[in-house]
Amino acid sequence: MAAELENSMKQGNLLDQTSSEIDHELQKAMYVGIELLGMLRHFHHDPRQSAQIRAEITAVAHWINFLLDQREHIAIERDTQRPDLVKLGGRIVCERCRKSAKDSRNASAHKDSAPPPIWTTQLEFLLACTNKVGVELFEQECSSSSPREFPDCLAKLANTLQRQRRYLSSMGSGELRIEVDHYSDSCVECGQAIDPLPAAAL
Repeated sequence: MAAELENSMKQGNLLDQTSSEIDHELQKAMYVGIELLGMLRHFHHDPRQSAQIRAEITAVAHWINFLLDQREHIAIERDTQRPDLVKLGGRIVCERCRKSAKDSRNASAHKDSAPPPIWTTQLEFLLACTNKVGVELFEQECSSSSPREFPDCLAKLANTLQRQRRYLSSMGSGELRIEVDHYSDSCVECGQAIDPLPAAAL
């Protein structure tokens, strides 16, 4: 798993990739992070193994930060090219005709909201694992007769994941709005004049 992440990191620039492809890289990096945390718990008191695992955890944190930078860049590019509001022409249908329609629906307003990224669940799990391992190692060092330096790689990973969580919470703040303007003040089905105009149309 770590070897796969290393190959991804060696690829370097991901500017030509889509958000979906970067999301898969983020998900892969977080799976590697979970694996490394388990190894750190097991080999914490082995100086050689522990040093290597700490370096790999730090590398994962840097890689996630890099991927987030790329994803934010893509989001900015997309948002600058997308309008905030789209207006459409609609047809008015009176209340009686609307009730008889089989597919009546409200089309006066709509929000285009994207599904959450595929790594949402992994983010919360990895953050919880990072906090748990940090607490366990801290307690071990406090009770040890020869305490070692607390692994700062956990703080770096936690800070990165908190940034990722903030980015996730900010997604969808610039959603596209769609409004409907009516062409006529008469029902398109029966021709009856409607005043005032309804807030919904078919």
